[in-house]
Amino acid sequence: MHATAGLVASNAAWNLARYVINWMVLLVVPPFLIHHMANDAYATWMLLLQIATYYSMVDTNMQTTVARFTARSVAREDRDDLSITLSSILAFLIILAFSILLLGLVAAAMLGVVFPSIPHALLPTAQLSAVIIVGALAVSLPCVTIVGAFLGYQRNHVVTVAIVLSKLANGVAMILAVMFGGALISLAVCFALTTLMAPLIYLRFWSRFHGAVKLRLVAVRATVVREFAGYSGAVGLVTMSSILMSGLALPIVGIYDFAAVPAFSLAFAYANMLVIPQAAILAAALPMLSGRSVDNNPVAMGDMLLRFARFSSISLALFTAGLMIITPFFLRLWIGPVLAEQVRLPALLLMLAQFVGLSTHPYRIAVLGVGQVMKTIPAILIEGVTSIILSLVLVRWWGGTGVAMAILFASLIGVAGQCLISMPRTTAIISRPLAYTAAALGRPFLAILPMIAVTTLFWNDPLSITATAGIGIVVLGAALSFVVYFNLTASERQAGHSMALAGIRRFRRRITPTERSE
Repeated sequence: MHATAGLVASNAAWNLARYVINWMVLLVVPPFLIHHMANDAYATWMLLLQIATYYSMVDTNMQTTVARFTARSVAREDRDDLSITLSSILAFLIILAFSILLLGLVAAAMLGVVFPSIPHALLPTAQLSAVIIVGALAVSLPCVTIVGAFLGYQRNHVVTVAIVLSKLANGVAMILAVMFGGALISLAVCFALTTLMAPLIYLRFWSRFHGAVKLRLVAVRATVVREFAGYSGAVGLVTMSSILMSGLALPIVGIYDFAAVPAFSLAFAYANMLVIPQAAILAAALPMLSGRSVDNNPVAMGDMLLRFARFSSISLALFTAGLMIITPFFLRLWIGPVLAEQVRLPALLLMLAQFVGLSTHPYRIAVLGVGQVMKTIPAILIEGVTSIILSLVLVRWWGGTGVAMAILFASLIGVAGQCLISMPRTTAIISRPLAYTAAALGRPFLAILPMIAVTTLFWNDPLSITATAGIGIVVLGAALSFVVYFNLTASERQAGHSMALAGIRRFRRRITPTERSE
């Protein structure tokens, strides 16, 4: 257990670094752009970046799918099987990349029809920018084969290095382009060049990796392509539901309330900070859950899933409560007082929606790891369709805030659907749906309830920084104590304590030589 925990901690740390850097770029770049670009141009650029958002959803699910297939081959210790698997996946992704490119060209041509509020003077450059963005993403897609292989080998640091360098270069390039008066085309070119950095880094690492296998056309097997296509198709339905759930939120705002796009995009960026620790932990869990699947040990896998859910509830409760308490001050500092007032309410609603949605992710990751995605599709689609219908209704009354309300309500529907529809169909993974839901969502929600009360109570009369700090420390301490003592078992508390002490000892060993040399 300790070896597994250590590996998860190491991979989670690398994943965390990747997500932190990614969010830091999102934190720094949008305020700079919004203060240096015309409102229409910035809103149009945010809508164009939705192309990258959709690709990111596909890319992430493809990475986890490839990681699952790789982990399965690695567990068998069969390099020939691994070569056949990865070569076949590469062939499939090349075909998929051409399909995405064609769809992107059609979408670029229809841009003015879908978003009639885009100024006619901006439309030609917006369409060309869309083509440039789609082209770069299509070229990089086949390299997901290597990314997933590294994740399957538990080499998360390679993926982190590539993405960090690419994102940092992207942020710097965007800022420089705007500083020198660059238009949408300049931003799109910067995006394309920095996006293509990551595939080059992956190829470099792969050529020097001792576990690498040759990717050859002769190793492609139609049976493997069909198996991967079938599994990724099921995962694609999950991706589609994610797009229905939140991926269409900004376009809906763009269609019905184009002027509100900048504020809503900032609210979304702020709420997505909550994803950082959870995504890091859960991305590290998939290969191990896949390994349990190979061992045909559903009981052990179910126990591991419950431990992940309970441990991840700690960071989920703490980050949610922490973000809520600092929201008024942070937004004013980040984007100025005028925009902060427009962003605060939708940001908090989206944050709560993220909180609810992230509570379901341990289970969804486990389902993905053991190949039972299809059993969960009905509940996921119900959640997505609910979000779309409510968004289309509420956006007409309350604009971006209405869309945020729709996403929050749909996330609650998603939890109910997971508990009542999906879990009874996957009893080999979770035998007690209510117990899992209480551990993943119920008790963490009780932990953040005091912070919700404080935020509501002082909504129109924000606290001073000193009072905020004092109340924040008390409430965060109470939230931590609650989830540790009421959501973890005694053995899990002991294991967490041992891991913390081991981490401190490792840190001390690393800094001791430096101290001595000084």
